[in-house]
Amino acid sequence: MQSSSQLMINRPRETPVVILTGAARSGKDAAAEVLRDEYGCQMLVFSVILREECRRRGLDAGQKLNLTKVAGELREKGGMGILGKLIVGKINPPSVIVGARSPEEIAEIRKKFPKAVLVEVFADPKVRFGRRKPEDPRDWEKFFSRDKTDEEKYGMARVFGMRDYRVENNGTLDELGRKTRELAERLGLKRAGK
Repeated sequence: MQSSSQLMINRPRETPVVILTGAARSGKDAAAEVLRDEYGCQMLVFSVILREECRRRGLDAGQKLNLTKVAGELREKGGMGILGKLIVGKINPPSVIVGARSPEEIAEIRKKFPKAVLVEVFADPKVRFGRRKPEDPRDWEKFFSRDKTDEEKYGMARVFGMRDYRVENNGTLDELGRKTRELAERLGLKRAGK
Protein backbone atom coordinates (compact mmCIF):
# COMPACT_ATOMS: atom_id res chain seq x y z
CA MET A 1 0.00 0.00 0.00
CA GLN A 2 1.61 3.18 -1.20
CA SER A 3 0.80 6.78 -1.94
CA SER A 4 -0.91 7.81 -5.13
CA SER A 5 2.44 8.72 -6.64
CA GLN A 6 3.51 5.08 -6.21
CA LEU A 7 0.19 3.34 -6.68
CA MET A 8 -0.04 -0.33 -5.89
CA ILE A 9 -3.18 -2.40 -5.76
CA ASN A 10 -4.12 -5.62 -4.05
CA ARG A 11 -7.31 -6.14 -6.08
CA PRO A 12 -7.93 -6.70 -9.81
CA ARG A 13 -7.85 -3.48 -11.87
CA GLU A 14 -11.22 -3.78 -13.56
CA THR A 15 -13.20 -2.89 -10.44
CA PRO A 16 -16.20 -0.59 -10.91
CA VAL A 17 -16.59 0.07 -7.13
CA VAL A 18 -14.30 2.38 -5.16
CA ILE A 19 -14.64 2.76 -1.39
CA LEU A 20 -13.14 5.94 0.07
CA THR A 21 -12.17 6.12 3.72
CA GLY A 22 -10.28 8.67 5.76
CA ALA A 23 -10.43 10.86 8.81
CA ALA A 24 -12.68 13.90 9.04
CA ARG A 25 -11.68 16.69 6.61
CA SER A 26 -9.13 14.50 4.83
CA GLY A 27 -10.74 15.20 1.44
CA LYS A 28 -12.86 12.08 0.83
CA ASP A 29 -15.83 14.03 -0.52
CA ALA A 30 -13.68 16.14 -2.85
CA ALA A 31 -12.03 13.01 -4.27
CA ALA A 32 -15.43 11.34 -4.67
CA GLU A 33 -16.78 14.39 -6.51
CA VAL A 34 -13.99 14.05 -9.10
CA LEU A 35 -14.95 10.41 -9.67
CA ARG A 36 -18.63 11.34 -9.90
CA ASP A 37 -18.28 14.44 -12.07
CA GLU A 38 -15.48 13.33 -14.39
CA TYR A 39 -15.90 9.54 -14.52
CA GLY A 40 -19.66 9.20 -14.12
CA CYS A 41 -19.46 7.21 -10.89
CA GLN A 42 -22.56 6.96 -8.76
CA MET A 43 -21.68 8.62 -5.42
CA LEU A 44 -23.01 7.02 -2.24
CA VAL A 45 -22.22 8.46 1.18
CA PHE A 46 -22.65 6.55 4.43
CA SER A 47 -23.91 9.68 6.22
CA VAL A 48 -26.72 9.98 3.65
CA ILE A 49 -27.91 6.51 4.67
CA LEU A 50 -27.99 7.73 8.27
CA ARG A 51 -29.86 10.91 7.31
CA GLU A 52 -32.48 8.83 5.47
CA GLU A 53 -32.92 6.68 8.56
CA CYS A 54 -33.25 9.77 10.78
CA ARG A 55 -35.98 11.15 8.52
CA ARG A 56 -37.75 7.79 8.52
CA ARG A 57 -37.77 7.97 12.34
CA GLY A 58 -38.97 11.57 12.38
CA LEU A 59 -35.66 12.91 13.69
CA ASP A 60 -33.84 16.04 12.52
CA ALA A 61 -31.28 14.66 10.05
CA GLY A 62 -29.23 17.86 10.31
CA GLN A 63 -28.32 17.21 13.93
CA LYS A 64 -25.04 15.31 14.28
CA LEU A 65 -26.21 13.86 17.60
CA ASN A 66 -29.17 12.23 15.84
CA LEU A 67 -26.88 10.73 13.19
CA THR A 68 -24.59 9.34 15.90
CA LYS A 69 -27.54 7.97 17.88
CA VAL A 70 -29.10 6.28 14.85
CA ALA A 71 -25.75 4.83 13.75
CA GLY A 72 -25.23 3.39 17.23
CA GLU A 73 -28.71 1.89 17.34
CA LEU A 74 -28.36 0.37 13.87
CA ARG A 75 -24.99 -1.15 14.76
CA GLU A 76 -26.29 -2.44 18.09
CA LYS A 77 -29.19 -4.25 16.38
CA GLY A 78 -27.58 -5.19 13.06
CA GLY A 79 -23.87 -5.48 13.88
CA MET A 80 -20.87 -3.41 12.84
CA GLY A 81 -21.44 -4.16 9.15
CA ILE A 82 -25.06 -2.95 9.02
CA LEU A 83 -24.33 0.26 7.14
CA GLY A 84 -22.43 -1.76 4.54
CA LYS A 85 -25.46 -4.04 4.21
CA LEU A 86 -27.76 -1.03 3.78
CA ILE A 87 -25.58 0.71 1.19
CA VAL A 88 -24.74 -2.38 -0.89
CA GLY A 89 -28.29 -2.60 -2.23
CA LYS A 90 -27.98 0.94 -3.60
CA ILE A 91 -24.73 0.34 -5.49
CA ASN A 92 -25.04 0.61 -9.27
CA PRO A 93 -21.47 0.48 -10.68
CA PRO A 94 -19.41 2.35 -11.50
CA SER A 95 -19.71 3.70 -7.97
CA VAL A 96 -17.75 5.55 -5.35
CA ILE A 97 -18.75 4.96 -1.73
CA VAL A 98 -17.68 7.54 0.83
CA GLY A 99 -17.15 7.18 4.56
CA ALA A 100 -16.67 3.51 5.43
CA ARG A 101 -15.45 3.26 9.02
CA SER A 102 -15.31 -0.39 10.00
CA PRO A 103 -13.76 -3.53 8.54
CA GLU A 104 -17.20 -5.13 8.72
CA GLU A 105 -18.68 -2.44 6.43
CA ILE A 106 -15.93 -3.12 3.89
CA ALA A 107 -16.57 -6.88 4.18
CA GLU A 108 -20.29 -6.42 3.48
CA ILE A 109 -19.57 -4.43 0.32
CA ARG A 110 -16.95 -6.93 -0.84
CA LYS A 111 -19.39 -9.83 -0.39
CA LYS A 112 -21.33 -8.49 -3.36
CA PHE A 113 -18.47 -6.64 -5.07
CA PRO A 114 -15.30 -8.64 -4.32
CA LYS A 115 -13.19 -6.46 -6.62
CA ALA A 116 -14.11 -3.24 -4.75
CA VAL A 117 -11.03 -1.11 -4.13
CA LEU A 118 -10.47 0.56 -0.76
CA VAL A 119 -8.74 3.95 -0.90
CA GLU A 120 -7.59 5.94 2.11
CA VAL A 121 -7.57 9.70 1.60
CA PHE A 122 -4.98 11.01 4.06
CA ALA A 123 -4.18 14.51 5.29
CA ASP A 124 -1.92 15.59 8.13
CA PRO A 125 -3.73 16.65 11.33
CA LYS A 126 -2.73 20.33 11.00
CA VAL A 127 -4.07 20.41 7.45
CA ARG A 128 -7.35 18.75 8.50
CA PHE A 129 -7.76 21.18 11.41
CA GLY A 130 -7.31 24.06 8.98
CA ARG A 131 -10.14 22.67 6.83
CA ARG A 132 -12.72 22.80 9.63
CA LYS A 133 -16.27 23.65 8.64
CA PRO A 134 -18.52 25.90 10.75
CA GLU A 135 -20.19 22.88 12.36
CA ASP A 136 -16.85 21.38 13.45
CA PRO A 137 -15.40 21.92 16.93
CA ARG A 138 -13.08 24.94 17.07
CA ASP A 139 -10.89 23.36 19.75
CA TRP A 140 -8.01 21.08 18.65
CA GLU A 141 -8.71 18.41 21.26
CA LYS A 142 -12.46 18.28 20.57
CA PHE A 143 -11.90 18.22 16.81
CA PHE A 144 -9.61 15.20 17.04
CA SER A 145 -11.72 13.37 19.63
CA ARG A 146 -13.69 11.82 16.75
CA ASP A 147 -10.50 10.16 15.46
CA LYS A 148 -10.23 8.41 18.82
CA THR A 149 -13.93 7.49 18.71
CA ASP A 150 -13.63 6.16 15.15
CA GLU A 151 -10.73 3.95 16.21
CA GLU A 152 -12.16 2.72 19.50
CA LYS A 153 -15.75 2.14 18.33
CA TYR A 154 -15.31 1.23 14.68
CA GLY A 155 -11.74 0.08 14.09
CA MET A 156 -10.63 2.77 11.63
CA ALA A 157 -6.94 1.85 12.00
CA ARG A 158 -7.82 -1.65 10.79
CA VAL A 159 -9.70 -0.13 7.83
CA PHE A 160 -6.63 1.95 6.95
CA GLY A 161 -4.55 -1.23 7.17
CA MET A 162 -6.87 -2.90 4.63
CA ARG A 163 -6.47 -0.16 2.02
CA ASP A 164 -5.41 -0.89 -1.51
CA TYR A 165 -4.32 2.70 -2.17
CA ARG A 166 -3.49 5.80 -0.17
CA VAL A 167 -3.97 9.26 -1.65
CA GLU A 168 -2.03 11.98 0.18
CA ASN A 169 -4.03 15.20 0.38
CA ASN A 170 -1.92 17.86 2.07
CA GLY A 171 -2.01 20.28 -0.85
CA THR A 172 -4.57 22.07 -2.97
CA LEU A 173 -7.86 20.87 -4.41
CA ASP A 174 -6.24 20.88 -7.84
CA GLU A 175 -3.50 18.55 -6.56
CA LEU A 176 -6.10 16.21 -5.06
CA GLY A 177 -7.99 16.27 -8.36
CA ARG A 178 -4.82 15.30 -10.24
CA LYS A 179 -4.08 12.45 -7.84
CA THR A 180 -7.68 11.24 -8.02
CA ARG A 181 -7.58 11.25 -11.82
CA GLU A 182 -4.32 9.29 -11.73
CA LEU A 183 -5.99 6.74 -9.45
CA ALA A 184 -9.06 6.54 -11.70
CA GLU A 185 -6.87 5.83 -14.73
CA ARG A 186 -5.02 3.09 -12.86
CA LEU A 187 -8.36 1.54 -11.89
CA GLY A 188 -9.42 1.54 -15.51
CA LEU A 189 -12.27 4.01 -15.03
CA LYS A 190 -13.29 5.78 -18.21
CA ARG A 191 -14.00 9.49 -18.32
CA ALA A 192 -17.69 10.30 -18.60
CA GLY A 193 -18.76 10.84 -22.19
CA LYS A 194 -15.78 8.97 -23.67
